[in-house]
Amino acid sequence: MAIQKLNTIGITKPKPGQGTYVINFNLEEYMGQVSELLWTPELIDHVLEFRRIIELTSLELAVNRATKEDLEKLNKLTKRHVELGKKIVKNENVLDNVLFEKYAGQDLKIHNLIVQMSYNPVIQSAYAIVKDTIYEYIKFILSKKLSDKSYNLVVDNDPHRVIYNAILNNNYEEAKQAYIEMIDYNLENRDIIQE
Repeated sequence: MAIQKLNTIGITKPKPGQGTYVINFNLEEYMGQVSELLWTPELIDHVLEFRRIIELTSLELAVNRATKEDLEKLNKLTKRHVELGKKIVKNENVLDNVLFEKYAGQDLKIHNLIVQMSYNPVIQSAYAIVKDTIYEYIKFILSKKLSDKSYNLVVDNDPHRVIYNAILNNNYEEAKQAYIEMIDYNLENRDIIQE
């Protein structure tokens, strides 16, 4: 039964008379493909829990371990994120898909760099496995935020810039507060997830 399930989802391939073999399988790629199909309130909660555990731990380590080069990279990434955010605000109600993808991608680059700044290979590997899922989560949450008429995209005091400055000043508590406010998006009307 388990082998049949693996065949169905494309992880293994039966060869008549020879047995069943694992195909060229990439877990990161597989998670990215599957994640797009599975957005439920429960999955969103699970991704958020993962992010809180892995990314906040990475953030705490990054505050103590970031190198000058790391901080320079983070500074550039966060400034670029603000620039893209300003373009989105300038476009008002017209959301350009290319611009949106760039904005979400920049967001992921920032979070990925913070994980890399932990200098913990186990944390980095765990994050790499679900990075595509986190990217889809970021896009999903951003699209919900941007479609909410009461939501204001914060550009001038972008939380990523707050986090950068807190890391620069070795202030984990300030960075943590900004991080939590940024990744915790309460979907009050859970039905919109099912759309």
